[in-house]
Amino acid sequence: MNRMNVFVSLIIAVLSVPSIGWSQDVLDGVYEGQGQDGGQVRMIVDGKDVGVSIKMKGCFGYVEGYFANNRKGDTFLLSSEYKEDGCAIAIGQHGKFAVSLRQGPECTQLHGAACSFNGWLDRVR
Repeated sequence: MNRMNVFVSLIIAVLSVPSIGWSQDVLDGVYEGQGQDGGQVRMIVDGKDVGVSIKMKGCFGYVEGYFANNRKGDTFLLSSEYKEDGCAIAIGQHGKFAVSLRQGPECTQLHGAACSFNGWLDRVR
């Protein structure tokens, strides 16, 4: 199975489970870090609402949405206008102070081809 099919399968699993989000007191805050393409990635979390931005020379993008978990406990940001072909970002929590982001293929339209939302972010407040 190729990577696209695996990611689509994960998204379908996410959509089949109600949104439950992470505990607000654990994840709320501002996270910043360098993206895999060298840009500055920022994530702001307020309860189940979340926004992610990328900024670098020649590339800028932003997505906002909400948290959803699949049956395996994986957490995703789903864009507010999410449909089957919408942007989804897998979020890995690493303790209380760091997260990793891995975007799906449909997020490229939100920032262009020169960068991505992928990266490792540390909590800054």
